[in-house]
Amino acid sequence: MRALIEAFNARDIEAFLDLVHPDAEWLPIKGKLEGTVYRGHEGVRRFLAELAEDFEDVRLESPAVSERGDMVVVCGGYRARGVASGVELAFPLTQVAQFRDGKIVRLEAYSDPSEALEAGDAQPRG
Repeated sequence: MRALIEAFNARDIEAFLDLVHPDAEWLPIKGKLEGTVYRGHEGVRRFLAELAEDFEDVRLESPAVSERGDMVVVCGGYRARGVASGVELAFPLTQVAQFRDGKIVRLEAYSDPSEALEAGDAQPRG
């Protein structure tokens, strides 16, 4: 998970995707608000491209990582600057990642850390 965050912050898409299972389901905050699930490498690429269109200097900061079986809970912060507005954003972000074959097969983001921790304690999904 730490390698994924490092690749994300470095904008190294290929290194990032090397850590993502080809059957991945990606549920970022944006996707949850819009009712979109990004699926597979193409979906994750699409999410990253959309993110780059809207924001620059995007970073995940100070993540605390805890393992829970085949799931990992990451609590940290998200920073970005709007491309059009130049407005700086900073907010807490917690993510729950599930692994298969040593790669992330599902990642879901939460703005409420307690909700994410509950999800991390739940039974892993298919």
